[in-house]
Amino acid sequence: MKNNSLGWWVVLSLSASACGVQDLSEMEAQDGSSLQRPSTITADKARPPSGEATYGVAAEDYSPPESSITSFSTPDENGNYLGSVALKITATDVGSGVQEITYYLVGASTGSGTVTGSTVYVPLIENAGLTTVIYYARDKAGNVEEAKSFDVNIVFDQPGVSCLPVNLDDYNLFVLGNYTGGHDVQGKVAAGGNVSMQSFAVGAGLPATNTNHVLVVGGNLNVSNGTIYGDTYYGGSLTTNQSATVRRGTLNQGTPFNFTSLSSDLQTLSSQLSNDLAVNATPRIEPWGGLFLKGNDPKLNVFSLNASIFSTTRYMELEAPADSRIVVNIYGPSASFSNFSQHNFRGGIDQTGILYNFVDATQITASGFGFWGTVLAPLADITFNNGSWDGGIYANSLTGNAEGHINPLKDFEFCEGQNNY
Repeated sequence: MKNNSLGWWVVLSLSASACGVQDLSEMEAQDGSSLQRPSTITADKARPPSGEATYGVAAEDYSPPESSITSFSTPDENGNYLGSVALKITATDVGSGVQEITYYLVGASTGSGTVTGSTVYVPLIENAGLTTVIYYARDKAGNVEEAKSFDVNIVFDQPGVSCLPVNLDDYNLFVLGNYTGGHDVQGKVAAGGNVSMQSFAVGAGLPATNTNHVLVVGGNLNVSNGTIYGDTYYGGSLTTNQSATVRRGTLNQGTPFNFTSLSSDLQTLSSQLSNDLAVNATPRIEPWGGLFLKGNDPKLNVFSLNASIFSTTRYMELEAPADSRIVVNIYGPSASFSNFSQHNFRGGIDQTGILYNFVDATQITASGFGFWGTVLAPLADITFNNGSWDGGIYANSLTGNAEGHINPLKDFEFCEGQNNY
């Protein structure tokens, strides 16, 4: 992912009042030209006693930030990885805050990037051999930490066999295109296109300390009458009213993600889940509309379904051992879900262990329905009203007032031709 430098900066007009809020009342271009002032979005500040403003002097920040790297894959006893490796770099700074993280890949895989914010997802490392990741962070005061390194050595014990991590737990909603008509998403939201939400909330279900990249918009952001609970980014224009607020975070012009690259990764993951996982469980389909998915494998249970089955489904039940995973590979250009629930679990499995992989669907519609599990549909435009999802949605676009609830998919890893993690 490459960073996008901030093309605009925000001038704040501060006023002390009983409500103690900070108004974003004017935007100016970096070249000094004026923009037409949009409606107002506000960011909470602590309210001073008796409605009077108080001022303090911030201490100078001379301390650099501190960064660390996390691997989503587990090496063998020799420290080698048997397949592709996904990495995340995070940084903290107790002073002015983290401005950006820079990384370089040297060796078998190459690349580099500088990303605004305190979290970076390194592009998937897939090439056999040794790749060294060099990384460091810079804070908003200009302090730069000493560069660190992390070695990734990938070996393939069996010719043509590689392993792929499945990590779909960061976002409650992630779409490459637009998110339109949104109402309430308890977790984080990222959209490569435009976002339009009214009478809304984003991130209200997150811990108060989890404020990084809560709403990321690659295009235009249009919000009114609601609250974003964490750092907010937008790449295009901003349109708001005075009833839209940002709490526990800041409003930023810029896009910290490369949405095109991430979308390609999701499409690759969807294809590999379809092509490389062996089906080891058989669905039971009843003529009255019952759909029963029962798997006995203690680790990974894989089903294959035609998308058309859901148009006649009236009851759905999933059964598998606790701490196992269910992957449902679904084939067909479109799918429809209406007026039934799949919140029926047996055997110990729950929504954090279920992944619905829509391999080739380009249209999905749902109404009066609840998805319990994570939906991977990288090619699909989803229309979803009067319902909810309990997990994550990763798609091309989403339109509708369905609500998103946090219960992310538990990470796992699979190897080609092997149902394990």
